[in-house]
Amino acid sequence: MRRYINSLDGIRGFGIFFVICYHFMRLSGFDWTVLGFSWIWIQMFFVQSGYLITDILLNTKHKPFGIYAGQFYWRRMLRIFPVYFAYIIAFAVLYLVLHKPEDFGDRAPFLFSFTYNYTRLLPSIDFMSLDGIWFMHFWSLAVEEQFYLVWPFLIYFLDEKKIKFVIVAMILAVPVFRYWFTDYVLAHGYGAELTGEITYAFTLSQFDAFMIGAAIPIFKLRERIQQPGKWALVALVVVLGAGFTNYALLRNAGMNIHWSSFGISVAMIENLQHVWSYTLINFLFTFVILYLIRVDYKGIFDNAILVNIGKIVYGMYIYHFAVLYAMSKVDQKLIHSFPISFAIAFVVIFAMSYVSYNYFEKRFLGFKDYFPKLR
Repeated sequence: MRRYINSLDGIRGFGIFFVICYHFMRLSGFDWTVLGFSWIWIQMFFVQSGYLITDILLNTKHKPFGIYAGQFYWRRMLRIFPVYFAYIIAFAVLYLVLHKPEDFGDRAPFLFSFTYNYTRLLPSIDFMSLDGIWFMHFWSLAVEEQFYLVWPFLIYFLDEKKIKFVIVAMILAVPVFRYWFTDYVLAHGYGAELTGEITYAFTLSQFDAFMIGAAIPIFKLRERIQQPGKWALVALVVVLGAGFTNYALLRNAGMNIHWSSFGISVAMIENLQHVWSYTLINFLFTFVILYLIRVDYKGIFDNAILVNIGKIVYGMYIYHFAVLYAMSKVDQKLIHSFPISFAIAFVVIFAMSYVSYNYFEKRFLGFKDYFPKLR
């Protein structure tokens, strides 16, 4: 049986704060540049997912394939589908009754099929528009779901040596793919900013994050790397060094970029940032996770508040854009203070997610061990 690790929930709770803050800045138009780096926490969620999912699959690989795959997908569905589809269906009803959001009919096939990350490729769908703002963040859920469709089969049917080869090959190949894919998209008439967004949200572009996380259990890095804290510091220095070098080059080229982004802004393609930055950040978070899963870890990510936030982080991610949009309007008309409005929004998001988890999501999670009885 896998050991529950508080700090993994804790770092999720820590990360969601910055993700929500970053999205609120974009919605409200508030230029709180000191948090320009906040987007990187999405990479942490991908890396951690690669680690946890691979660990789960390895621990059940000895079972017959039907049980192995059935249990995995059954439990993933119970965790992901109820609150996600409740949210989407609520908007579907709103669309049928009030015809709002106006282009929901165009977005619906991608939302229901977990392929929303590909809407960035479609000129007919503006993912940054008001109609799309309610679903903008679902690109990352689509990426995760598509990873789930492939990875369990590779883990089950490949031996350890071949799995290791796949992981190393993907870690090396994905940055090359991002380079090629970006040039391909640019050649088809997309602007640089949109191209960066398309590349960033494309599923294969994020596979190195999952693979680097998967390397932890596959290569037994927890046992092999004795001082992950030092490696995390080295990785941090490399990320900051590369970032501030990029910052200097961008400023020298006349681009307006704030130092607090550490020279690594989301979805930028200048100086081949899309090739190297995501992978470096993924390695940084891998060493951080290795440090956290040490038996003797005690620190900020063990904080009870962060751990409790981390337990309901999925609901917070689902609901947060709707709350942030409403709060941005309240801020513009009444409050006129980003910190106060953000604090109120975060409390509302937490409260909604707490109620959702304890009185809605848990009802489904109670069936997680029911699958074997269906045989």
